Amino acid sequence: MTQIGESALDGSPDGRQNTAPEQRRFRRVPFECITAIYPSQELRSKNKPTVNMGYTLNISEAGAAIRTFRPAAAGARVTLEMRFDADGTPVLVQGMVVWSSEIDSFRHSHLGVQFVPPGDYARGRIQEVLSA
Repeated sequence: MTQIGESALDGSPDGRQNTAPEQRRFRRVPFECITAIYPSQELRSKNKPTVNMGYTLNISEAGAAIRTFRPAAAGARVTLEMRFDADGTPVLVQGMVVWSSEIDSFRHSHLGVQFVPPGDYARGRIQEVLSA
């Protein structure tokens, strides 16, 4: 596993039981939604961005754990495009990959993404998920 620093997302991305006391500042909840992960600099370019598709495993006010089809480097700045519900309205959140772990020989990975403080719309949608 590759990781940097400490964050609200540190933990066991591979699903193993973590016996250490919980140290997260923010409550996380299990939540699955389709998520596109764009390298931040490419999202702003006019060229077709390289997108990494996946889905969230859990989410908190501070970030999300995501299962992806390609690994990403710890420290990479990304933009997440999450689809929270059937209406398909995207929720865009900028963040930084704080840990990354390949989970199988096909290069599927788990990522921990720490959010840059989200805008009002994204913050409201995340709060809806956390309070459901």
